[in-house]
Amino acid sequence: MDSAEIRELVQAELAHLGFADAKSLGERLLYCDRYYIGVRYAFEGVSAIWLAGAGHLRFVNDAGVLLKISSLHTNHLAERAA
Repeated sequence: MDSAEIRELVQAELAHLGFADAKSLGERLLYCDRYYIGVRYAFEGVSAIWLAGAGHLRFVNDAGVLLKISSLHTNHLAERAA
């Protein structure tokens, strides 16, 4: 999946979680020991975190409570089959 497809999935899942109108606060690349590991998509009230090796998006609210885990592989295959 490329970054544009991930952003589209983030937007669709935000709408599903009731955050369709949440203002974007930006994207931040995530690194660990100087290695790229993913991206954090921040919005008012919620963030989506994509870890490159995990194959899923985690949605957490501002308190750090996990709201949803969305598999990129399952959604990507479903989109391709449609």
